[in-house]
Amino acid sequence: MKNSIILTVLAICLLLFGGCSLLEELVIPETTAQVQAEGIAEPSLAEPVPAEATPAPAEPSPAGTPIDPPVIEITKGSTPEAVIDLPVGINIGEIAPDFTLEMRGGGSVTLGDLRGKPTIINVSASWCPPCKWEFPEIQRVYEDYHELVNIIVISYWETKAEADAYFDNFAYQFPIAYAPNDELDPDYQIEFIPQSWILDANGVIVDYIPGATEYDEFVFLIKKAFNQ
Repeated sequence: MKNSIILTVLAICLLLFGGCSLLEELVIPETTAQVQAEGIAEPSLAEPVPAEATPAPAEPSPAGTPIDPPVIEITKGSTPEAVIDLPVGINIGEIAPDFTLEMRGGGSVTLGDLRGKPTIINVSASWCPPCKWEFPEIQRVYEDYHELVNIIVISYWETKAEADAYFDNFAYQFPIAYAPNDELDPDYQIEFIPQSWILDANGVIVDYIPGATEYDEFVFLIKKAFNQ
């Protein structure tokens, strides 16, 4: 009887331990060594991939910030060798024809002496309605940028007395030159007014304005003269 009980207990234990071993063999996961041996990547928690660094956008320039032109290493009155071979004319890319005119208030101005800074040449008259509309715009440009550029308003197709009679009534500060006898012709071929030429620091024409224009357009062309 005792032997029967012992044998029964042994059989039950064998069955239990054997069953556990078989179950382990069925459900135990492959080891890391086995996974690597088969060339399969071991699963792991995915780490967040950092986003590519994006450069911070440049801060916009404050509205109305004055132009900060590059340094111009040109001696006043000189012409670099690269400009010497350019033709003289009134078209973009040509050297503006030289002139010497009497100034309102005394003295004279010679265009060639103004090299070293960009120059605005404006040809107009006091009896011309578009010209009179444009004068306040030129005054604003002069107030904001006269230290960076030369500005010459040329009184054309009228006498000095007529020009003075008009400008005496206003507080315009921009320089005014007289050309009562068509002193700019035939070089500038003046057929209507107003007209403006924008010159770079070497006296080369970078743009031309047929007719009256406003402050913002002048400022845009000043920047163009500075290659901005």
